[in-house]
Amino acid sequence: MRGINTKAVENQRIREFKTWLTSQFKDDAFSLHALGGDASFRHYYRLSCQSKQYIAAEALVEQEDQTAFVKLSDLLHRKSLRVPRIVASDVKSGFVLQEDLGDDLLLGVLNHENMQATYQLALDELIKFQTQLSLLDYPFPVFDEKEYRFELTNFTHWFIQELLQVSLTSSESKTLEELYSLLIEHALTQPQVCAHRDYHSRNLFLLNGKQIAMIDYQDALMAPVTYDVVSLLRDCYITWPQEQVMMLLRYYYEAATANQLIDTDFDTFTKWFDWMGLQRLAKWGI
Repeated sequence: MRGINTKAVENQRIREFKTWLTSQFKDDAFSLHALGGDASFRHYYRLSCQSKQYIAAEALVEQEDQTAFVKLSDLLHRKSLRVPRIVASDVKSGFVLQEDLGDDLLLGVLNHENMQATYQLALDELIKFQTQLSLLDYPFPVFDEKEYRFELTNFTHWFIQELLQVSLTSSESKTLEELYSLLIEHALTQPQVCAHRDYHSRNLFLLNGKQIAMIDYQDALMAPVTYDVVSLLRDCYITWPQEQVMMLLRYYYEAATANQLIDTDFDTFTKWFDWMGLQRLAKWGI
């Protein structure tokens, strides 16, 4: 049996994508420029047409269903959260055309002069996200014990065994399992809220120097209240002095308390934050 001509399949896929885009713009000519994507099966393009720009995305449905992204985009817009506006979509084909938010990702615009004010904007937007979304709005998956164990087992397999080539003794495995149980326990005892899941500097935009917009929210779920706070303040792409991190953590704590997301003292909340940080570090193997 002959093997599949992958290049031919990809070319056919691009032709179908361009045909769909042509149907959206009628007779207007447009150009596509491929953009670097995230760690997913989606492919992104900046589309230019009559001096306007859009972001076009495509993904094979069997690899990455766009349905959640489109539905959540609509929900977040209705909740007055700033996300890209969906211009057109064909989720059965895996095609989406959306608003272009520009190039001002937080990762590129943050500096020591603007970081405090910019992070406060991001934390304010996070509070809106957490307070305005619930299981009454959308059937968000729940980050439960089974999911935590799956992620932590991946750490054992891919990081310790595959990357480091370390074979754990029975005693070491037991110690690691005890740590995993502690991480899960501290996660599940926190208040559970809607979490973006990747709320960090490469998924947030600063618009006009005063508004935060978010992307890549299709994997949102119910998770510990500190989950997204850790993603933002312990960002693996950019780091800040501990003193500034703690000032921002205090800022979030006071806002979350005022919005009745949490009801505990700051020391306990800080421990939640640190334990959640350990879980995320273990998840990514860094």
